Formats: sequence, C-alpha cells, structure tokens
Amino acid sequence: MYWTVLTCVLLAGAADRPCAEWASEPPEALVRAEAARMSLRKAWIEWSAENFYMSDWARDNLDNPEVVVFRTWDMATFHVFQAAGEDRLDKNLGDSAGVRVYKLDGTPANARGVWGDRPVGILVDEGCCWRAWEAAPDEGRPLPAHVYPDSAPVRKLDLRMLGVSPAMPGGGRRRPRILSAVDKGTQYCEREEGAFRVVHVRRPNSEAVYWIDPSKDYAVVRSQLLWGGKLRFEARSRLKLMGDVWFPEVVELFRWDHEGGATPAAIVRVHEARFNTPDLPDDLTPRDIGIEPGRTVTVFSSDLREVATASWDGQALRVFTPLSSEEMAKLPPMVKVEAPAAPEAAGTHAKGSGPATLVMMLSEWERYTLDFIDRHRFDRRRAQQAWLLLRRCQVQAQNILVAKARTLETVERLEQQIEAAPPGRRKRLQERRDALARSVHQPIDSIFEQRLKAGLRQLLDPEQRRRAEREEQTAGRP
Repeated sequence: MYWTVLTCVLLAGAADRPCAEWASEPPEALVRAEAARMSLRKAWIEWSAENFYMSDWARDNLDNPEVVVFRTWDMATFHVFQAAGEDRLDKNLGDSAGVRVYKLDGTPANARGVWGDRPVGILVDEGCCWRAWEAAPDEGRPLPAHVYPDSAPVRKLDLRMLGVSPAMPGGGRRRPRILSAVDKGTQYCEREEGAFRVVHVRRPNSEAVYWIDPSKDYAVVRSQLLWGGKLRFEARSRLKLMGDVWFPEVVELFRWDHEGGATPAAIVRVHEARFNTPDLPDDLTPRDIGIEPGRTVTVFSSDLREVATASWDGQALRVFTPLSSEEMAKLPPMVKVEAPAAPEAAGTHAKGSGPATLVMMLSEWERYTLDFIDRHRFDRRRAQQAWLLLRRCQVQAQNILVAKARTLETVERLEQQIEAAPPGRRKRLQERRDALARSVHQPIDSIFEQRLKAGLRQLLDPEQRRRAEREEQTAGRP
C-alpha cells in the first residue's frame, strides 16, 4: 500500500499542485520532520553511491589534451559516515577495486591532491575541515594531510539529512537544517496529497517542496528544489525502520542537467545504520581519519591556496614560518603560529545592539539547545521535544523582530551617528540607542529565559533538574 501511494505521488510534479494560502510560520509537519532528523546526534552509516552524472565541464573537455579530466561517473563507491554532534566524517573507500577516481584511460588517477587509488577521510571538527589519505603498503611515511577553514569549498557530507536535502546533504561548520533561526521573507504552504503532508517553502530566490509521511515519524519521502520556478534537484526515498528511526534505505537523486531529469544522476544505498547508541563516540578528532601526532599537514586558506606546512601535535597545528596578518586571518582556527604576527589594526568597533546581533543570538539558541541535549544525554523522543520547543521559541522571537523592524532600523542609524558624533552628543545618542535596543531585547530575552530554558528543564527528570540548576549558577546565557 505504501509503495502504491508513493508511486502515485511521484507521478505528479509540485508545480502541478499550486498552493492557495501562504503563511509566514512553518507548519507543524515541517518542524516535526526537521526535529526527527536533528534528534540524530550520533550516527554510524555504511553506505554506497552509484554515480552516473558527468558534468558539462567534463563532457566539454573529454577530448581537450590541455585539460586533465578525472572520471568519477559510471562507478559505485563505498563509504563509512560517522557523526557526533556537529562533528562528522566520511571515509571514501573507493569501488570494488579500491579506486575512488580514474583517469580516462581506466587507470587510477594518482596526482598531487587526488591520489585516487587509496581511501580518503574527510572530517569536519571545530571549524576545520581535514582530509587525509591512507598510506600505501610500500610507503615509509603517509602523505601530508590537508586542513581547510570550514568556509572553504570542500565537500562536507552529513548523511543524517539524506533524503531531506534534494541533493547530497552537506554544510559548513554546522550540520544542515531545513529551517533557519530567522527566516526573513520566507513563506510556507501546506497541503494534503494522499497519505502525505506536502509543504512548500518559498524563499526570495528559490522554492523547496517536501513530501512528509506522518505515519513514519514525519519522515521525508521526497524533496525538491526549484530555482526560477524550474525544478533543479530532487530526492526520492524508500524508507526502512533502522532501530527506532525511519531512515532512507535507497535514495534516487535527480538533476535538471542529467538526462533532463528523466533518470537518476546518482543512487545512494544505506547498508547499515545506527543512531544515538551508547557505543558511538561523543566527539570525533583527526585521529579518527588516521591523523596521528607528528603528521605533516598542508594548511590551506578559504580560497584553497596553500598557506603553510604544519605539524600536528595532537592538540593543535604548529606553524613555525612567519606569516602576515592577512595570511593569519585566513587560517583554520586550530592553527597555532609559533612566530610573531603583525599587530591588529586599531579602531575596530563591535556592534551589539542591531539586527545582526539579534539574529546571531537566535542562532546561539540552537547551540544552547544542542549542548543541553548532549549534556543530559537525551534519547530521541526528548531530543525531538527539545528541538520542537526551540523552533517554536524562535518563531515567537522572529515575530517580535518583524514587529520591531523600524525600531531596529533606528538603532542601526544611531550606531552610525555615534561613531561620527562629538563626545558631548555621543552620550545622548548612546542612551537613546540603548533604550530602543532594550525594548527589543527584553521580550526576546524573556522568551529565552521563561520559555526555552524553562521548557528544556521540564524535560529533565528530578535529579537532572537539580544538577542543571547548579550548573546554571556558574554558566552564562548564550
């Protein structure tokens, strides 16, 4: 019955069923779908990917002798994914012959930065993205590992959102989400389609559509991404109960630039998965992808430029070459430069009252909630309840931001005037700015203290609640 209903759904495109009514708050089905995946704090997934997609660039340069094209299409690779909170790693083990990337002549692609005949691990940890290749049996020393800032365009998978994302799910330092802390200008529409709830999420430049099955813990069975009203990416999932989690067993991924979207560009298969089990680690480190103390590491900037060579000591990367202040600003946060640096420019001013600060604060509510879930070792049920509470509090705070938009614009203008004002006038402007800022901050602070913090404490058992109260006496709010 499930596959009969799902097949009927897949035959109808999202554009064929337009929404009639749009709202500014996300519907409950979408919030629950996100909460179900965000409750997967720890994960271990064995998976494989059959890739059929050849990019236009590769196709255009197949016969160009001046361009090196490596083949990653028409092959299947095997992987192991792990996650611990915001930390995540993926080990690409290659195909059945242990090869990840081929030359066009069918031999393994071995070149600096590729090394296609050996497994590679990619780890996202504490603002850094690490990449390490396994050593070949006949090599005396392993190849240098690479490290990048998390803002660098390096593939950072997060399989916990598989099938929810219309493409392979990735992200930066934070794990991917469906919703944002503040979705300014986003509109939502919900409709029924057979057994599913279909939710449209319209943003200024795009639209996402999710088919959600309430009978399977609000799991997403299909998702689409449209740009300019045209379908660009789509994921179709077959679900399986893995432990107590409804998770995709098979996901077909479609792209508009592969066979016109008529056939999958890739098929992902999950062979085994565990979530939130006690045997899974609470955090991941470079050692989990084979980076031991003493390993040589090449340090890259966010624009993928080599900056320095470092040595990993197990806690930090030690760079002994003097670097300019501009180069240091582009380094990943775990890099320690053992050389004098140029002094910082004077006159910097941090604004702490305007809209940017408030948006950052709502994002910090997410960090507070996730830390709370981890600290008290919530099971999936309580983790979902915590995430639902967070999203409802953020929606309430966002409504205040919308209502106080003109006040915030005035705060921003005052910030600019204060910087240029003479000392005598500056104090009066600061007092006015602070009064207006308080009129916005106070109700939002009240939501955090009285709804979010208090609501999270209600999810604790009596002993946990007493312990939390003791901790809060010494811990600050986000």
